[in-house]
Amino acid sequence: MGEQDLYSELGPLFLEVLPREEAVQLHAVAPSVVSKSDEFVVKVSVLDELGNGLEQWGQEVLIRAPSEDVTLDPTSTLPYTTELTIDEVGVYRLEVSSGGLTATTNPIEVVDGEYTPIFWGDIHSHHGNSYVDDDGYLINENYRYARDVALLDVSSESMKLPPHEIESEWLWRRLQESCLEYSIDGEFLTLLGFEWMGGDDGHHNLYLDACEQEIPDAIDI
Repeated sequence: MGEQDLYSELGPLFLEVLPREEAVQLHAVAPSVVSKSDEFVVKVSVLDELGNGLEQWGQEVLIRAPSEDVTLDPTSTLPYTTELTIDEVGVYRLEVSSGGLTATTNPIEVVDGEYTPIFWGDIHSHHGNSYVDDDGYLINENYRYARDVALLDVSSESMKLPPHEIESEWLWRRLQESCLEYSIDGEFLTLLGFEWMGGDDGHHNLYLDACEQEIPDAIDI
């Protein structure tokens, strides 16, 4: 038996991440800066002990805010979202409680007039952790987690350019599709990008301004 008979090439592998049933943590996020009396969105996800996001919680969620307290529908699909306003200038952290769990949001600066928004994201997560659901739909676990669990504003997966990346053309097509599918206008932005391995110059990450861009070759950079 030759060495070629001992090994066979596998196609792309897919990994499905399943959260545990017991929730141990709430994660609540709001914009870093808002204008007083203007509506803004608060998001709440529910995590298991490993940081995976539950898809259903079934518990009432209470958000205590300066202007009003809000109770969220327990039958909604996670993450929970609601709109609030704060009428006084200052810095606030909202208290969130549900099913015996508590959390506070990030600080929210309420200003009077115009402001420069602040966006939070992870722009260097490597590709992978994708799976096909029961309907044959390809789920990008990185983008799903960034958008629906970590509650970030922007995310980008980075692949290495040819010839360093395995199945680079196939992967780039998948990243193009995910870039288009997971972006939501005004809510979540995906960036198509790649990691250039520059030898003595180090590694550099480059980001493109459209999801339809073709994959470059490392020797052309």
